[in-house]
Amino acid sequence: MGDRLAYLSNWLSLDQPSMALRVVEFDDNGGSARTLAEGQPFYFSWAPDGQRLLTHVGSERVELLSLDGVAESLQISGGQFPTPQWAADGERLLYATADAVRQRLIVADLQGQELTELTDYPGRISFSLSPDGARVAYIVTERMARSSSLGPLYAVDVATLQTREVTSNPVLAFYWSPSGERLAYLGLEFVAGQLGLRWYVWDGRTSTPLAGFLPSRAYLDNYLPFFDQYAQSYRVWSADSHAFVFTGTLADGRSGVWVQEVVEGSEPTFIGPGVFAAWSPR
Repeated sequence: MGDRLAYLSNWLSLDQPSMALRVVEFDDNGGSARTLAEGQPFYFSWAPDGQRLLTHVGSERVELLSLDGVAESLQISGGQFPTPQWAADGERLLYATADAVRQRLIVADLQGQELTELTDYPGRISFSLSPDGARVAYIVTERMARSSSLGPLYAVDVATLQTREVTSNPVLAFYWSPSGERLAYLGLEFVAGQLGLRWYVWDGRTSTPLAGFLPSRAYLDNYLPFFDQYAQSYRVWSADSHAFVFTGTLADGRSGVWVQEVVEGSEPTFIGPGVFAAWSPR
């Protein structure tokens, strides 16, 4: 088969909790896991050709990691950010760096040479490059905030550096559509008397409010705090960019898996009971 799978696992290193990045190489005889690197926290992004990984380890090391475990240091960065990202063209990397004066979100080449500075920021930043590589969405979160990401949402054009404020209201997570033309994001809102979430979709000009809901515990605990890592692997959007999927409880008390078409005023469609859902690639 020749397929690969990368995953993180918790373990103890010198009596201290840590995380190990393991890769499984599958062939006709099955597969076996081997450890490539360790550290905590640990975030990674696959190269489009599947031959290397871009990693952010211990909140300071940005490295290119080959499948034999050899790491090439790109940056020793105190920049506060979670997940780096490898652009779909295979030639550009997106991560944050810091010096004694400021923190910056940059685009770099495969040697770690800076190509473009997208923004500077206080606190910490979460970001996502659109699939077409044209725009980067990001949230800057105040350093003392308890949420892993919470703040106004911005989108910057990589070529022109023109920045748009998508919304000044606090946003917790966001997901680009496969076409790169739409951005779904989650804002805070009271639902049935409880603090919940509402979906919005930005089309580059305006934002359309869609379903409000109380998220499932599985999504709230395991996926929302690390949305930028999971956004690179599991698919919220349908392949045609016309709908997205979520799980939770609506204001009327109905719970389960829902598909929301991107049409203003449309109601989500109930699919069935469940706590997590994702679209197929096509």
